[in-house]
Amino acid sequence: MHHFGLSMAIFIIVLLSVAVVGSYGKEDIYLGCIYPTSNNIAATRGQGFTTAVKIAEKLINQRDDILSDYNLKIIFKDSQLAPRYAVKSLVELISEDMQILGFLGPILSACCESTASVAPFWNLIQISNGCTSVSLRDGELYPLFYRMTLNDTSYNSVLVSIMQRMNWTSAGIINFQDFTFTSIMEDLTNQFRKAGISYTVESFATDPINAANNLKNEDTRIYIVYVYPKQAIKIICRAYELKMFGPGYVWFLPEWYGALWYDEILDRTNCSRNQIRQTLDGSFGLQQVFLSSDNLTTISGLTPQQYVDQYLAISPSKQIRDENTLSFDSLWAFALALNRTAAILKETNESLTNFYYNNTRIRKLIFASLSGVNFEGISGRVAFVNGDRTGDIEISQYQVDKNPNQSIVVGLFSSKDDVLYLNRTNFIQWPGGRIPVGSITVNTKNLTISIPVFVVFCTLAFIGILTAMYFLYFNTSNRHV
Repeated sequence: MHHFGLSMAIFIIVLLSVAVVGSYGKEDIYLGCIYPTSNNIAATRGQGFTTAVKIAEKLINQRDDILSDYNLKIIFKDSQLAPRYAVKSLVELISEDMQILGFLGPILSACCESTASVAPFWNLIQISNGCTSVSLRDGELYPLFYRMTLNDTSYNSVLVSIMQRMNWTSAGIINFQDFTFTSIMEDLTNQFRKAGISYTVESFATDPINAANNLKNEDTRIYIVYVYPKQAIKIICRAYELKMFGPGYVWFLPEWYGALWYDEILDRTNCSRNQIRQTLDGSFGLQQVFLSSDNLTTISGLTPQQYVDQYLAISPSKQIRDENTLSFDSLWAFALALNRTAAILKETNESLTNFYYNNTRIRKLIFASLSGVNFEGISGRVAFVNGDRTGDIEISQYQVDKNPNQSIVVGLFSSKDDVLYLNRTNFIQWPGGRIPVGSITVNTKNLTISIPVFVVFCTLAFIGILTAMYFLYFNTSNRHV
């Protein structure tokens, strides 16, 4: 018994020694994370993003081939979905004793614009998983900004591809006059011009009803809507009243409206739920692929489904939003960039802990490494072009008879080869059973007759005239008889 106890003691000492040796020499490095986690309607989303980041953090620290000399730690801050609090969170991160190498978030474009404009003063790179504004593409104003989500104009090339695939040569656009939608619309019309597609734009500042009325009179049956849901419900109701739906009509609406988006705002119109559904039947939406459909083992060592299982196992809400995968992949992108940077620094006997907020050299190394990442993530292939994510886009269609509560994915636009693939299982359903023509086509045809026929009929007409004149003369000269 004495020998058994001694053996166990030696075994435990060996295990502890291995653990110490395994972690000995590892240095702590830090990244910030700015998500809304309290006091607003986005708190649930922010908490979900936080959960995804924690899963990624754990997996990264378990790897011996990524940041093997470091322990990656995340410092979380609450943006409260407000620009002033987002900047406050960034200042708090910079004021921490632990120096951060960069940060994730925020998720609101206005918040990103605030943080991305000041982060370069501290040489801090950020990756957002939710900021889609076109303005953030400005490399002079936001030189260290990356995003895992697609920017708002990324979908326009897909719209052009769909128009060309369906042989639609014209479109009507309803646009709300604010910076976001106007920027998207201007980019789309520019692409339409290059593709030879004609268009009509109806913009409004207050009431969208007149925009719908005007499009009714235009020579197009393809409608693209760039408005907020509370405005869209009025447009769709007016379309129902004007019979701008069914066979021959196609509507494109933002997919970010979500499923059953119209239910909570029906009181803003005179239309019923069934009338709105009837008008929307056959409409399309475009959305970034958030969860890869490929059953591949990703850089994290998980398949997309395994990630979902892990997330649901620890999520307080036991629910998962699609965008959570972007937070997960954001941390992996940062980790891979830091891993590459660490390898370069090691050649000169330096480490990531040599970074400080006025160290432009190491920041440039991290920036270059991040620009070069290319890996298979939970949300699909991850790569950046000028800070913007490249990613696949799903084409969804609202088919009331199949699923009145949710759109169905009917196609995919591949960012790898810029090709539109239509689903071979869930087919596009066209009201009326055929692809709409897109616009009214007026054909003018000149009808002519041959010269011989013309001569014959002219001769007969001349004889007829002479005969008529003869009878007129005969009647006149013999009137006295």
